[in-house]
Amino acid sequence: MCGIAGVVVRSGVLVERERLAKMTNHLTHRGPDGIGLWISDNGSVGLGHRRLSIIDLSALGAQPMVSQSGRYVITYNGEIYNFRELREVLEGAGYRFVGHSDTEVVLAAVELWGVRRSLPRLRGMFAFAIWDEQEQRLWLARDRIGIKPLYFAETPVGVVFASELRAIHAFGDTAQEISAHGLSAYLRYGYIPGPLTIFRGVTKLRPGACVSVSGGMVRETADYWNIDEVARRGAEEPVASGEAASVADLDLHLRQSVREHMVSDVPIGAFLSGGIDSSTVAALMQAETQNFMWETTTLNRLFRNCRTYMMSRLPMSHRFLPILWPVWHASR
Repeated sequence: MCGIAGVVVRSGVLVERERLAKMTNHLTHRGPDGIGLWISDNGSVGLGHRRLSIIDLSALGAQPMVSQSGRYVITYNGEIYNFRELREVLEGAGYRFVGHSDTEVVLAAVELWGVRRSLPRLRGMFAFAIWDEQEQRLWLARDRIGIKPLYFAETPVGVVFASELRAIHAFGDTAQEISAHGLSAYLRYGYIPGPLTIFRGVTKLRPGACVSVSGGMVRETADYWNIDEVARRGAEEPVASGEAASVADLDLHLRQSVREHMVSDVPIGAFLSGGIDSSTVAALMQAETQNFMWETTTLNRLFRNCRTYMMSRLPMSHRFLPILWPVWHASR
């Protein structure tokens, strides 16, 4: 994961580099491999990035990244699993890449199709901010299921955003007042569903949504994907191919998903508890390649037997990272 942060200020205000760096450095734990800051020439927008290098470890993958035309600048957290396919399409349209990061592919897609038309083409987990220099507009967007976090707040100075609440508060213009609605949701559900957060005035961007910001104010929030609509279409057009065909189709999609998740320029691994989900992922990864070290984490009292059984079935080396029950229980 990486950490992103930034601000779009109101008229008459300039982005302060020190404040941008402060909020970005509050995300160092998310991106220990490097820091990047970018401020527009007119001082109206600042973008920060803490990098965890996964794809294209060179400086060509560093962020914030400016598009080849200079119109767009991105700070991005996540991974686009179909970036190779998109890259081929974009190269066919005449785009010439200088690196091999998925970040550059996202920028190229936005150059060709724009933000709104690019989002439905991206398959992955992501949260990003893209500044459009020509329109003087910032776009915030989050993946369909909301795997990657993104928060924003409207302040007297402008709109501040970040991967975590602590970075937003580090900017210094948000009141850390508890939200009664957020607290109520937490006590009722055990978590806080978006767009609520635990703090008043801070919003969690909805999964599958994008926000446009200009002049230091939020102008529009729109969905580019909606799970309710997907579920409704599925109910209206149920699968009628029979059990055998459905099982084969599920296997095909699982293998494709696992294969795409394994694209990396650094060693990869899996967390194996011994349950159905992690065991399925581990088995499919093993079927794809033998060239990685398994990292298995277990809650000793709960998953010891399941883990041992799966170890005997998967022919590969394992590394144990035991989490002691009292420590885990106390941290819940």
